Amino acid sequence: MPTNRHPTQKDIEPTRAEIQLIKNQLSNRNNVRLNAGLPALDMEVVYEQQIDKLADDKFEELLEPYLVAAYEIYTGSPGVANRLKQHIEVYQHAEKALFDDTGLRRPNPKPFNMVKFLSMYFGEELPVASRRNC
Repeated sequence: MPTNRHPTQKDIEPTRAEIQLIKNQLSNRNNVRLNAGLPALDMEVVYEQQIDKLADDKFEELLEPYLVAAYEIYTGSPGVANRLKQHIEVYQHAEKALFDDTGLRRPNPKPFNMVKFLSMYFGEELPVASRRNC
């Protein structure tokens, strides 16, 4: 189950070092593109995408123990529809429990990814091993 430590909103915000690393990586990518004769990246857009992804990854890392606990509560029945119901209930329960414990909400909500869910259902990936919400 989740730890007793109560993360704060700052736990998913990028640190100065992470921001600097992202800026350096983007600058290097842009230089490589320019040297190859390719158009430059839209630095502002790509930067925001990278910051959002970093926040999502940190949130998923905090959410994982809650997912493990929720999968123990919500046992599924055979069949795609039943597993879909289980998956939705597990994520709702885990995100609510994380919010109740920490006050953190998913920073960038995403629409349901049915292809990823079916991939998990047919055994190509374990449910909690995924770092992205379906």
